[in-house]
Amino acid sequence: MVVAVIGLPVNTLLHFTLLVAALVSIVALPVADFTSRKAMVSILTLATVIILNHSLPRAAIEEGHNLFLADVVRSNLLSDSLPAFVYSRLKKQFDQIYPLDKRCDPHIPGCWRSVWGGRTPIKTAYAQSLDDVFRKAKYSRVVDQIDFSGLADLRGGFVNEIYYHWWGHDIDIKRASMPYFVMYELNERIVDSLMCWSGEVLWEQEQGHFEPILNESFACKTITSSDIGKRLYGLGVDPAHPLAMQLQPNAKLKFFGLVREGIKLFALVTLLMLSLRWDEWRNLLFPAIFIGATGIIARMYVPEMFHGYTILIGGNDGLTHEGYGREILRHLQYGNLVNALRGEEDMFYFMPGMRYFRALGLVVFGETNFGYLAVMLTLPLAVYGVARLLLPRYWSFAVLTLGSSLIFQCLSMARAGYADPLGYTLFLSALVLILNPASKLESLWFGHFVLALSVFVRPNLVIAALLLILVQSWQTTRLMSLRAAFLSTSGFGVILLVPMHNYVFGHRFVPLTAAANISENLKAPPSAYIQAIKDAVSGNWASENLEVIVGHLHKFGSSWAILCLLLGLAAWAYRRRVQTYMSNGLLLVTLGMFLPFLFYDASLRYRMLAWLCAIIVGVGYIFMLRIWPRNTALDVRIKKRSRIRT
Repeated sequence: MVVAVIGLPVNTLLHFTLLVAALVSIVALPVADFTSRKAMVSILTLATVIILNHSLPRAAIEEGHNLFLADVVRSNLLSDSLPAFVYSRLKKQFDQIYPLDKRCDPHIPGCWRSVWGGRTPIKTAYAQSLDDVFRKAKYSRVVDQIDFSGLADLRGGFVNEIYYHWWGHDIDIKRASMPYFVMYELNERIVDSLMCWSGEVLWEQEQGHFEPILNESFACKTITSSDIGKRLYGLGVDPAHPLAMQLQPNAKLKFFGLVREGIKLFALVTLLMLSLRWDEWRNLLFPAIFIGATGIIARMYVPEMFHGYTILIGGNDGLTHEGYGREILRHLQYGNLVNALRGEEDMFYFMPGMRYFRALGLVVFGETNFGYLAVMLTLPLAVYGVARLLLPRYWSFAVLTLGSSLIFQCLSMARAGYADPLGYTLFLSALVLILNPASKLESLWFGHFVLALSVFVRPNLVIAALLLILVQSWQTTRLMSLRAAFLSTSGFGVILLVPMHNYVFGHRFVPLTAAANISENLKAPPSAYIQAIKDAVSGNWASENLEVIVGHLHKFGSSWAILCLLLGLAAWAYRRRVQTYMSNGLLLVTLGMFLPFLFYDASLRYRMLAWLCAIIVGVGYIFMLRIWPRNTALDVRIKKRSRIRT
């Protein structure tokens, strides 16, 4: 109902804020008793807002946009499709700024002149936008507002197409400043509105002629009835005259825009008041304040995620995930479900689940960063939730403080489009659901489902996930039954879709990803350890295998000290008998996170979740050793609380 009221896509900051507030309320507050009268009012409210949202006047401006690369072999598509004067103007500026003799060599990897890379290029003059898949567009998309001051603000999806995956510091055209153009077809609804801009635009006049107008500073022109049906092109090629455009709507559009937003707000509040028990509003305070504070901090640290559409770095995984997600959504638009499920790879090489998350984000949030931002708003809350399994409230806040630098690193990685922060947030959320002694069977099942999603997004978490399943199964069998343990862990079975995909499309059994066996990731394979031990026993201390193993373990760095500290604290806690099922379970899971780094690349972004969990477990043991006396009765209390599951 919330999504129906706000409408898809949720691509403005106001609508995103309303969505987050509504979801937090739904999760935090219990559901109210639903009477037939409440149901009738809810249905009428929902129907009214949907009808008014579609019937009230809006600008509905047809927009077309695309990248402009004059030197690409297939760029004759633009010369054949754009007005001759517009194309000649674009090409003239392009040739002046990027002279032919200074353009990069198309045979060099990363050059924009070899962008196609064997893929089928976009075959239309105006790039297909995925900003609103539910709204049919004549060119790229239909917009009700025009307000951008750069390529990222324009939110043109072409910036993150997989075709334009060029990179390199010595390339003449940088992805962040790609040359582009945008076109608006003026209609009768925006007559008497002001079109304001800086930079150069080409305003169509009578008989198809275009008037070039260059504004060095922001200036406006009134749209008149003679402009109806005319086209307005903005040129974003010349860095000396960056393009910025804004439509200041007429009084009628302003009025109905305010009415539309007011109706949405009223309907949303009405539905939430009818559906939830607001007498327990205190349950809402903590998560609302927590997520609100996280949003404020994120706004200061990664402001790019709150507006525009981030231009992802070429050559990095983030652009690949986004590009694959865009292709998946296109397959769905054309009704090609098989290719959508294939996900652009016969056998998963890049992180399997991230591409599908990106496709879902495009459906719900359009070409914005809001999908990943929504996940990041819950990351500190998930860290806090895991800490609360072992610690009181104030100590849990201390854990957040200690891990804040790692959380900030996750925000930076999310901005770059990496899969790691999503996988880490899912895994921490699964920990809260699975290790919480008060969780019932349905919560345990859902926790294991979320755990499977975390492995789907970040396969390197599989060992820690399996250890967590082992811990929870043992505890559930001990306190409940073997059948309950099987039912609760069955949610993890969804991970079997990954090897099934690889076998169906790639005709080979690969458990998770083919990237697990490449030398760039597998730095020290088990065979190298075995051979290094043999060389050490035989006295061959200068062997290559021994050098590889020693060098790799040296890169493990300070993680050795962390592991030794954790094991020392665990041994001390065991000796004093203050360990618990949750502390031991978290310790085992944390060790499982560090284990792959004995063989695989141990870069910081792969270790961050392990470090966060190490901080939680370490502080947990310190708290138990300092506060609780010998022969504590905590295990007895945990067992009593665990019976709530039944």
